Amino acid sequence: TSPLLHYISHGWKEDISPNPCFDCTWYREHYHLTGHDLSNPFLHFLQQPAMAQLQPNPWFDVKWYHSQFLNPQDRIHPFQHYLVTALSEKTEPNELFDSEWYCQHYPEAVALKTMDVPPPIHYVTHIQEDVCPNQWFDATWYRNTYEDITKNNVDPYLHFVLWGEKIFRSPGPNLNTFRYRLRYPDIMETGLEPSITFSSSAAMRDATAVPQELITAETTLRTGTMSISS
Repeated sequence: TSPLLHYISHGWKEDISPNPCFDCTWYREHYHLTGHDLSNPFLHFLQQPAMAQLQPNPWFDVKWYHSQFLNPQDRIHPFQHYLVTALSEKTEPNELFDSEWYCQHYPEAVALKTMDVPPPIHYVTHIQEDVCPNQWFDATWYRNTYEDITKNNVDPYLHFVLWGEKIFRSPGPNLNTFRYRLRYPDIMETGLEPSITFSSSAAMRDATAVPQELITAETTLRTGTMSISS
């Protein structure tokens, strides 16, 4: 049976994704294609106008990408623009993915670039191997530190972006989100996330100087039982 015919007739009904760039299950849940609306998620995505700026997956930040690489009057969908320009113009799918660093640490991604496959595609297809999107996020450390990640079998990086950082979880052993927020309270005021603003090793050293009672509070946050939707 042709893979295309299988997807058209059966695949999408079983929430099988047509390619690594489109997350069928996530898309259906994110845009509420449930209940009586059981249309093909991928077809639904393709039929929407570019200006709707729907996301094909959770790791591509449509609004951020549009603000960084497109003009307001551009009619092309941000994701389509990314697929066309990712290799030639070094565009990124979101604010935290570092393609240059990723290729330095995962040679397989470099080999795929010769076949016009952007590094994030390698990342998406190797999530279960705990690959890391940048130098600050340690997927293995995050999974081992926060037990609910393993229990719910979710992508550590996706959890961190959507929920983890908002509840003061750290992306890895080299960046303590809780202490960094305490040391630089302006981060809380601006709404910027520490993993985005943090770039100085000196700042990291300064951020460790906090009272013992705050360290105790941090430990409580780290070891407490928090649901994925917290």
